[in-house]
Order: sequence, then structure tokens, then C-alpha cells
Amino acid sequence: MPQENSDVVGDVAKLRKRLHLLEMRVEHDRTDAPADRARTAAYAAGAISLFLCMALPWVRSGGGVRFWEEGEVSAQPLDGYATGWLLFGEAVGEAQWLFMLAFAALVVLLCLSLACLRGASKGVLVTTGVLSYLTPVLYFFAWLPSLSPTSVSAGSGVFVMVVACAVIGLSANKEIREGHYKT
Repeated sequence: MPQENSDVVGDVAKLRKRLHLLEMRVEHDRTDAPADRARTAAYAAGAISLFLCMALPWVRSGGGVRFWEEGEVSAQPLDGYATGWLLFGEAVGEAQWLFMLAFAALVVLLCLSLACLRGASKGVLVTTGVLSYLTPVLYFFAWLPSLSPTSVSAGSGVFVMVVACAVIGLSANKEIREGHYKT
């Protein structure tokens, strides 16, 4: 009989310990859930924005706004534009290495941000963070020879790309700082 009593006490202690561990896990999951959802949303929105920005104008000529003497506003006609797909397609055809490198970085960043949705290692997060800041810089350096007061200007696709890169980069950096990565 004393043996049965000690077995029951041991089983109750094991059950209490297991219950305590389950309660701690639930509390941990509950407190981390909003941050996890925010990071997932950042990667998803960034990946979708990077993909869709290629369909927006990246280069445009003409356009703009003009104010008349009476305070009236009118828009100047848009002479032409090129989407991101056209721009990088021509960069490949014309062997414009900086544009091709910027496009390759954008595609790799898109794939990495999708990989980060399911959780990533520290190396993947560091690579994602570096590429998220490097991609707009590469595009800027590729754009430098085209800058002049009367030349073409950047379209909305460029600005969407910059914002998407910033969102992805900030999310990757936050995950690294908080230690939310696979080991």
C-alpha cells in the first residue's frame, strides 16, 4: 500500500509539472502571437508589393503639374512610361549590368521574403536584411547616368519598391534583434 501511495504522489507531481509547462507555453504563444502576425504580414505585404511594383511605371517622361496665373492647376501630358518588366527586360537586352544586378537582387529578395514567412535561420534573415537595403541602392546607382533636369523621372513602381524593401528589411532586423529565428 505505501508503494501505491508514492506512485500516486509521483504521478500527480508529474501531471502538475506537465500542466505548468503547458500553461507557460500557452502564455508564451499568446504574448508572441501579435508580433508573429505583424512579421508575417510585413513579409507577405513586402513580397506582394515587390512583385506588383514591376507592373507599375518605373520610368516616365513628361507629365507634371502646372499652375496658371489665376491659380488654376493643370496636368501636363504624359509622353511615355516603361514598367519595371520592360525596364529590366531592356537592361538584359542592352547588357546594362547595374540594372540587371538590381533586378536579380529584387527577385532574390522576393524569394527570401517568401521564405521568411515560415520562419528562417539567422543567415537567411541577415541576407534578407542586407538585400532589402542593397536593392534600392543598386537601382539608384544604375539610375545615376540618367539624371538631368530635363530627363525622364522615376515612376511609382520605384517608390513602391523602396517602401517594400524598407518593410521587409525592418521586419528582418527586428526578428534578428529579438532572436526569432531557427537555429
